[in-house]
Amino acid sequence: MPDTPAAQMSATGNALEKLAAYGQSCWLDDLSRRMMTEGELTRFVAEGVCGVTANPATMARAITSGTDYDADIRHAAAAGRSTSEIYDSLLASDVRRACDPSAGV
Repeated sequence: MPDTPAAQMSATGNALEKLAAYGQSCWLDDLSRRMMTEGELTRFVAEGVCGVTANPATMARAITSGTDYDADIRHAAAAGRSTSEIYDSLLASDVRRACDPSAGV
């Protein structure tokens, strides 16, 4: 058996395609702006990921793990929006944007 994940994948086929053959689908329980801007979500979908979930825990991790959201947060806060309005806006924006790469699924 090949010793690297990439070599194993090419030797055994796409594991996500094999799951699909058994009627199973793989969903990503993670969503972040960075994942979309760097093309990671598009790559996951191309490899067979069928969907993405977003929840308060994953969104909190995304917001606090870098600076991707800082400008939008500052802009919304300066406009007088409440914390919950800012959160809802960030979440809705990311979820809408995540729909683009997964539209063909």
